[in-house]
Amino acid sequence: MNVQDIFICPMCGGNRIDELLVDAVVTSKVIATREDGILEHGPTKVAECTIEAYNCAACGHTIPGVTNGAALHAFLLSSGNKWQHDYKNCERLAERAMVGMSEDKMYKELREYLTRKYVADEQLANTMRRILAGS
Repeated sequence: MNVQDIFICPMCGGNRIDELLVDAVVTSKVIATREDGILEHGPTKVAECTIEAYNCAACGHTIPGVTNGAALHAFLLSSGNKWQHDYKNCERLAERAMVGMSEDKMYKELREYLTRKYVADEQLANTMRRILAGS
């Protein structure tokens, strides 16, 4: 399953996921050196690590409770579409605001909708700023 086909971040609308690794043993081949000390490296290999979290690559929003590949796959199958649905509803409310709904009414409707879901007010404000800014 292609992550970009199913994941939409509820905070920013991004569709890429980063894997945050801690306690990692990483190796790469040094290919070239420069006089200023900058090194050119080949591909990186991770020998050992602990997965700390999976985050939206664009804004860093953490996918709650997911710390391994199997859990990420299950989350995307079960929750990915719900997140897409919530983001699309945010977009619809923003569109309505642009055609006559007052900003206060739009924020009230959006807050009521998302409060029933999972987004805190601070996250809601950030989501709406991004949507209204067109990003």
